[in-house]
Amino acid sequence: MEGGPCFPLPHFPPPSRPPPRGNPAGTDGSPSLLQGAPSGSPSRQVSRPSAFPSLRPSSRSRWERWALESLLRALFFLLPPPPPAAHFLLQWKSECHFSNGTQRVRFLDRDFYDRQEIDYYDSDLGKYVAVTPLGQPIADQWNSDKAFMQYKKAQVDRFCRHNYETAKTGQMVGRRAKPTVSISPTKLDPASPNTILLCIARGFYPVKIEIRWLKNGRPEEEGVAFGDELQNGDWTYQLQVMLETQPQWGDVYACQVEHASLEAPITVQWAIPIQPPAALMN
Repeated sequence: MEGGPCFPLPHFPPPSRPPPRGNPAGTDGSPSLLQGAPSGSPSRQVSRPSAFPSLRPSSRSRWERWALESLLRALFFLLPPPPPAAHFLLQWKSECHFSNGTQRVRFLDRDFYDRQEIDYYDSDLGKYVAVTPLGQPIADQWNSDKAFMQYKKAQVDRFCRHNYETAKTGQMVGRRAKPTVSISPTKLDPASPNTILLCIARGFYPVKIEIRWLKNGRPEEEGVAFGDELQNGDWTYQLQVMLETQPQWGDVYACQVEHASLEAPITVQWAIPIQPPAALMN
């Protein structure tokens, strides 16, 4: 779907008609543009203002006036359109979710405005669902169109199942990419006893992944914060999970990652590094 800014067309008033000659009053008794002047005084002509004050109707023919107005209209359409809004972006994305081959297929058609999802069609529900108030009238309109709803339901077979083999050949279905996992320690405040441990999983696909922190072999939930999955631009993702803690000597922290591409979870450990004695450093 393509679109652009809308703006009103220019309005040019019709050219003024010359005043009637001879009879100072109109045929219907209304006063004419050419009014009678008192005896002994020169006559005065009063006319409506022209759309182009620099042009005198008495000196230019109606054909010249029409040609000039046509030229101005043409120049108007040649002018560059006004710049679009600073944050205008309309997108949509179609998704096919396969389970056990093509035995169970779910089709999603999602609409986004300014990078925020506003509504989506779900084949499992058989209707559009509004995500934001902006998407509510859109969802109501599509859901009330029975013919369009039948068309959307057919997308499961016509779009998803029909392209399954092609998607499988193109490594879109069943594709797996293993994550690489690392731990990065840092201190936000040198005077604070807290340490920030950042577990980073990179380069994995599909997007679903589970990351947990362990302290001395036990799950650690307090002080854990999850980031958002970020796209790398090559159909892989990365995710950061932060742990704020006060490590002690002897504590062992571990970041454990489970993913569909892995036969067993990946576990990366971190502990306070042992500093060598000062005598050995000399």
